[in-house]
Parts: sequence; C-alpha cells; structure tokens
Amino acid sequence: MLPTITHADYLKAPVARARRGGAGIAVVIAGLAVVVAVAAAWATATIPARGVAARHGLASVPLTAQGPVSAALGRHRAAYRIVGLRARNRVQRVGATFSAGGVTIASGTANARLRLAGFGRGSALREVAPVAPRVRANRVDYPHGGVHEWWANGPLGLEQGFDVPAPPAAGAGPLVLSLGLSGDLRARKTPTGVALEGKGAALRYGALAATDARGRTLPARLEVHSGRLQIEVDDRNAAYPVRVDPFVQQAELTASDGAPGDS
Repeated sequence: MLPTITHADYLKAPVARARRGGAGIAVVIAGLAVVVAVAAAWATATIPARGVAARHGLASVPLTAQGPVSAALGRHRAAYRIVGLRARNRVQRVGATFSAGGVTIASGTANARLRLAGFGRGSALREVAPVAPRVRANRVDYPHGGVHEWWANGPLGLEQGFDVPAPPAAGAGPLVLSLGLSGDLRARKTPTGVALEGKGAALRYGALAATDARGRTLPARLEVHSGRLQIEVDDRNAAYPVRVDPFVQQAELTASDGAPGDS
C-alpha cells in the first residue's frame, strides 16, 4: 500500500509552502512530482537500482523535498521506528542513540556525538541548554527555547532539522547553528559538506537545505570551527519561520544490491 503523505508533510516541503506565496501551476506540478516520486519509491523498493536515492525513487526529487519524503516513508516502515531512544538504519548502516546530552551516531565500532550547543549570530551566539528528547514513530524532537531541533529516520539517512520561529534579536551576520562534536570521529570540511572520519569509519554530514516560510531556498553552508560543526544561513529578507535540515549518511552510499560505480 502506498504510504500516506499527510498535510503536515506538505507543509514541511518548500513546494507546498510556495503555494501560500501564489506560485500557481508551477507549484502544482512540483507537488505532483513529489507524489509520483513517493509512489515510485514504494512500487520499486525491491527492484535493483543504482544508488540509495535512485533505489527509493528520490534521485530526481529536489533536495529541499527529499527530507520530507524520506521522513514520510520512514514513518510507515517499522525498520525506521525509534524504540527505547534508539534508531537503526540498515540502508545507511548507522545507528543512533538519543539523550538529553545529544545524539550519538554509531558506524561500525566508531561513534560521534552531536549536540546543539548554540544559535544566534556571530559573537552573540546563545547557549542552548540540554533538554529531554521526545519520541514519536521515526522522529525525535528536542524543544529547545528559541529553536526546535528534530531528527527523522528514513531511507536517505538520519535527517536533522532545526525550526527557527523568529530571527535572533542580537548580533549581526548570518543565522548560525553551532553543534558540539565528540567521540571517535573527527570533522573535515569537504566540497559537499563535512566528513566525519576515524577508526575505519566515515560519515557524511551534508545535503544541507534551508528554506523560509514562503518556500524560498536560502543560501546555507557548513563550516568546521575549533572542533565544532557550524551551519550558517543567509537569512536576509527571509520570511520566518526558517527551516534548516542536513542529513547524516554513510560517506559512500551503497545499496545492499549495489555494484562498483554506485554513487
């Protein structure tokens, strides 16, 4: 049976939020493309294909829509459910444990803990206090004050998201989300994001997307500063709330039926 994509899923996707800005026929076409992609993902899940995204019918879906679709697929499959504050993702070969102190992601015998440590602008970053996680199906929520952090487990990986309801009042420069990093893996900046490497394991923190309330894509980048991961979003003229969501994936994505040359 085709998984149900709820109205909430469409509000998460920029193609849907653009509808509120009067995008008209182009938005309808984009929305239909997402629905078709989801149908293809479900209908061809057992058919060999090249690469994880292609295998799930998501390769042609815009980057900003891949997260909501992956999360929706994960919500309807028991393999992606989060049980006892633990998640497993066999497709990506990673696991995760959620606690008030952050999220520990395991790959083989290596692990990395990510913790939202601060957000704001430039030198006016606000410290973020630990908060207990809340679990719902394949999703975990961290309701920090001023920013809502969440994680969703799906076929494209562990998606981390940040919903920022209003622009920071103090400081100047881009919107910044600063994440503390500890564990066996070390961060290295790459052309496509950040690589987390060590003990024979390699994860990719990337596929970064940032959108505003009108569905517009905002310029965003990943940086590594003093052992921390830093997300910087150019929110000039952005309509709040703003959503930012990167993925954690295996550095080399290979499906169980993969072959040399898979991306």
